[in-house]
Amino acid sequence: MLFIAGIDGAVLHASGALRQALGAGIAHGDSLTALVHAEDRADFAAAWVRLKEQTEPVQFDVRLMDAQGAYRRLTCNASRAPEGGTIHGSLRQADADGKRDPAEPSLKERLLDGLADSLQVVIWAIDTEGTVIYHDGKGLDAAGLARGALLGKNLLELYPEKDRIILRGALAGAMAHDHNTAHGVHWESWVVPVLNGRDEVDAVLGFSLDVSAVKRTQEELRARLSQIEKQQEVIRKLSTPIIEVWNGVLTLPMIGVVDSVRTAEVMDALLARITENKPISRSSI
Repeated sequence: MLFIAGIDGAVLHASGALRQALGAGIAHGDSLTALVHAEDRADFAAAWVRLKEQTEPVQFDVRLMDAQGAYRRLTCNASRAPEGGTIHGSLRQADADGKRDPAEPSLKERLLDGLADSLQVVIWAIDTEGTVIYHDGKGLDAAGLARGALLGKNLLELYPEKDRIILRGALAGAMAHDHNTAHGVHWESWVVPVLNGRDEVDAVLGFSLDVSAVKRTQEELRARLSQIEKQQEVIRKLSTPIIEVWNGVLTLPMIGVVDSVRTAEVMDALLARITENKPISRSSI
């Protein structure tokens, strides 16, 4: 259950799972504070002040009114976007025993952070309208982008038609694997639709791996192979020199072992030269 809110707490974007859980109360422009249980509003306001004053993530438990009018205790993880204009967060069911340290990230969060901080990848997600709701990863450094730089932006408007086709396919439920170039970096990407309990696409998760080093190695290898082929062609021509000693007479010095491959090359070269020098009355080897 993901959301993007303004600094004032007004909801700007909400994932399908969040809209399903909280109903009409989470509509665009509504305030999160209006859904908070009266007894939790002071703690919620204090947490929101921390979010506005720092960029480090803040985690807290809060009771929010759901679609049936009942209050659900949820754990909120949120942080202010780098540009400072929005708050990005996620909600999940709070632990029933209440023993978990609210400042301690869950195992899934630690695993995701480990991937994002250690590998040259970008992990991103969009909602059903194409708006970026998650944007993180060490791979952003190579692209010259700050973490969270695309939060709140619509990928269906940012990227070329080829990429939009893949995104629209994922929003329709089709997983995709693609290679593309963006922000000066070569990416290998996996785009995965995320389904809710009714098998409907709730969001799209993307995992983009920076393969620029591999791409450069492949290009260097192709260049070297091309150079080797040209050198071999020069060597073949030098090993079978055809000399016109006088008008109409060609000589072909042969040095070394003559195998079937070299014989075929010699005959091809000689016939081609004879054709070029027509009319020739005679030839000798």
